[in-house]
Amino acid sequence: MKPMHVIVGLLLVSFSLSGCLSNFGEGNTSQTPPTCPNGEPCVCIDVDGSCDDGDDDWGFYEEGFLRYYCSNDDRSYAQDMGGIYCPDAGTSRDNFEDIEFTPPVPPTCPNGEPCVCIDVDGTCADGDDDWGWYEGGEERYYCSNDGRYYAEAMGGIYCPDAAPISPCETHEVFTMSNNTTEYAAVDFSCMDLSSLDFSNANMTGANLSFALLSDTNLTGAVLDYADFTGATFSNTVLANVSIKDTLCPSGDEMLWDDEFNGVCV
Repeated sequence: MKPMHVIVGLLLVSFSLSGCLSNFGEGNTSQTPPTCPNGEPCVCIDVDGSCDDGDDDWGFYEEGFLRYYCSNDDRSYAQDMGGIYCPDAGTSRDNFEDIEFTPPVPPTCPNGEPCVCIDVDGTCADGDDDWGWYEGGEERYYCSNDGRYYAEAMGGIYCPDAAPISPCETHEVFTMSNNTTEYAAVDFSCMDLSSLDFSNANMTGANLSFALLSDTNLTGAVLDYADFTGATFSNTVLANVSIKDTLCPSGDEMLWDDEFNGVCV
């Protein structure tokens, strides 16, 4: 198995030597590549650039993203990377179809555009992802979700600290039902809740991500496990609310002040 410190070391060496891995996914190999789930021969995505040395990583492109498929290095290592052991490919132990793939949503970079994947392994879909942007033709490092210490050591920030990208094309105005205060687990995402009165409402587990809450009254509301990630707060009243694992627009946990008003810092 490849120890993590070796992988990180190779990552740093690769960055210092090449600067940019625009040709990643074209690693050298004289081996016959395994057939990937897209029906095509896999491409070499090994961090050392070679799939001839017996500890080889293979992948393929799905929805425009390089996806990890298999390694012949070790079964546990391959599974930790989100893939399978290459000798299992095409056998009863090939469980790759059971591995869920969700294309990543890039953070917004300082240039106001979605970041581009600059990860040394060529993929930003495996959970240890590095993102950046181009300025004057030069690659700029922005963030990693691999860990705050690592991201700062690379000269960037921790991606969860970055402002989330809104998936909303529009904000539909929400119409409240008469005399209803029960909104537990309701999906308010991308809704316009401005100027509405949710005082004393039960909004446990409600999804309010990317919602508009200008002049919205949430006095006394139960907001336990509610998610306000990416929501817009403006004169939003959070007096005497109940909160437990409630997420602020920044993605951080909501806190109380001395008067039990909800506070997002």
